[in-house]
Amino acid sequence: LHLLMPKSILAARHDVVKALEANQDKIVSHLDLFALLKHLSALRTSDPTTSRGLVGYEQLLREGLEELQLSPSIITDVRGAPAVSLRGRFAPQSLFELMPQGRSCEAAGVSQHHCQNRAVRPRYVFCTPPRELSDITRSELSAGQDTEVNNHICNFAGILWQGVEPILATFTGLGAGLCAPFTLKNMEFFQRISSSLFKIRFAINEGKPNRVFDAMINIYL
Repeated sequence: LHLLMPKSILAARHDVVKALEANQDKIVSHLDLFALLKHLSALRTSDPTTSRGLVGYEQLLREGLEELQLSPSIITDVRGAPAVSLRGRFAPQSLFELMPQGRSCEAAGVSQHHCQNRAVRPRYVFCTPPRELSDITRSELSAGQDTEVNNHICNFAGILWQGVEPILATFTGLGAGLCAPFTLKNMEFFQRISSSLFKIRFAINEGKPNRVFDAMINIYL
């Protein structure tokens, strides 16, 4: 999901910018987008931290509605359609407000049957011996961090590098010959951020100290 925000909102509402940045790679659903649209319509008069009442689900609960059918159909029996309990952990909210860490599919109104979230612990796979890592990478390592090189996964990262290399060539070409072409020194590590998001950190031979870059890549399996 990508949002293209008007510059006027980003300039006027720093709390919205902070929330959007913090909510990256969180579980969201169409119900959260509904909350976002309700919130957007009242953005000039509402506080993003108190937008829950704008959605209307709490009012439905007060009126005696216990369950919300997510996709009823006139062709099939609506009793078989996915539903969420308004008394459970269901808590749709606008993307303009901070979402809790580790937000569950249930909170977003996504049934477990359709929940594709898999808790993935960020993991480093190193492709360069520890003594050759850049200062910035060494500063990020925790005590006892396993830095053993995994050649099998690094070979896969090398394939991804083929997609990054033309981008670097484009940047060096912008200087009309004023900049030396970037050449790869090494790939330091390959990191899985989430179920589909990966990061490659690599260093180039140019620069003193050698310049270090991070490439974020989405892979949908």
